[in-house]
Amino acid sequence: MTPYVVVDTKALSEYTHVVKNLAKIKKFIILIPLAVFSELDELKKHSENAQNVIKWLEQEFIKGNRFLRSQRANDTLGLSLVKLPRKIGMSRQKI
Repeated sequence: MTPYVVVDTKALSEYTHVVKNLAKIKKFIILIPLAVFSELDELKKHSENAQNVIKWLEQEFIKGNRFLRSQRANDTLGLSLVKLPRKIGMSRQKI
């Protein structure tokens, strides 16, 4: 099973070289959530890094990079399916 790496806006805009290296080694499928595309779209007006990331992503999608993909409509997990521990907040002992 191929592990997925989900990246956020900060990872794409500030650590682009790391994401590019992960895509080059072809051991992970880098998944980009739809919300990240929206944030990058807003950032591109003010940030040259965001503009460069968008250009790079467009090139990779045109090439058909199998190790880089966007979130699909069915790639969601409802909150009712997420299991949380019974004791979420354990009280800490005072010193």
